Amino acid sequence: VCPQESGGLPDRIPRRSVLSVSYLPHEIVGGTQILEPDTGPDGTYGLLRDLGFEIAGFSMQVWSRRIQGDESERLEISPSAHVLCAARTAFTEAGRAVEVNEMVMNPAMFVLQFNWDA
Repeated sequence: VCPQESGGLPDRIPRRSVLSVSYLPHEIVGGTQILEPDTGPDGTYGLLRDLGFEIAGFSMQVWSRRIQGDESERLEISPSAHVLCAARTAFTEAGRAVEVNEMVMNPAMFVLQFNWDA
């Protein structure tokens, strides 16, 4: 569904549309640039690759819930709103989870698209 097909984007674009935090195994990333606010030009996945942990795939769960705590203020949406939540796990070819990213999203700013072969 395109934003135009679903009623368009909101009149006022919020400054922040997603809250996100990543969790990575300390035994892999302890003492590395990944722990810094700026992970550099290659980002977290580039640094994981440089450490020998190439990302081979992802798993993602998405759900909706009522807004909690200060999310309303931080996302600039109504305190009675619902948000989209997602938990994305990045895996190596060997199946090791090397990152879990938790996101809380303003649903007016996102389109979920799923593709698969028949």
